[in-house]
Amino acid sequence: MVTKNFEKISDEKKEQIITKGIEIFSKFSFVEARTDLITHEAGISKGLLFYYFGNKKNFYLYLFKHTVDLLTQDLEYEGTYDNFYEIIFYMMDMKYNLITKYPDETKFLNMVSKETHKEVSKDIRNILSIYHKKSKEKSSKIILSAVKKLKLRQDIDTQKIIESLSLYIDAIVMKYLHLYQDKPMELFDNFHEFKKDVKEYLDLMIYGIVIE
Repeated sequence: MVTKNFEKISDEKKEQIITKGIEIFSKFSFVEARTDLITHEAGISKGLLFYYFGNKKNFYLYLFKHTVDLLTQDLEYEGTYDNFYEIIFYMMDMKYNLITKYPDETKFLNMVSKETHKEVSKDIRNILSIYHKKSKEKSSKIILSAVKKLKLRQDIDTQKIIESLSLYIDAIVMKYLHLYQDKPMELFDNFHEFKKDVKEYLDLMIYGIVIE
């Protein structure tokens, strides 16, 4: 996806090109982001952009993969909490911290999720599939640590509990992402309210809704 020519330039120059590219693609779709705008903002010529990446598509997908890697880093649990909800919220706080640390990357990811242009849509789906798998694997490990803090029935399948909680949490997250789809960063301005809502939903799942 990226040529060795790009890897040979200085880290400072690479960072400038990556940062400006993400900034532009966080505001414009793949088609709307003109090559001359990208090169102007990045401080390079069109010839150099093509020398480094071959074409705009490769540059776009390189930035997308770079963003995915950034937003899935550090999703590990160090085992410092004794309460189910503390561990669940620890996971959410890690994701929140990454998103607030990388606002342009978050906006870019949001733009990519809406991208439908045939030139990049298949590649986007493939990279998103890897992203979701990677994120799910890390989240499942953290959820397992949280589940171990609960007093489960002896007949409960732990793996099914983890899968159920993952689906449940994902559904709550999707609800909020839909609510804030046109203004994703506002979700994180209301993050404490979001966590409160998550706890209420999880309480329903864990403790039930009927009196025996």
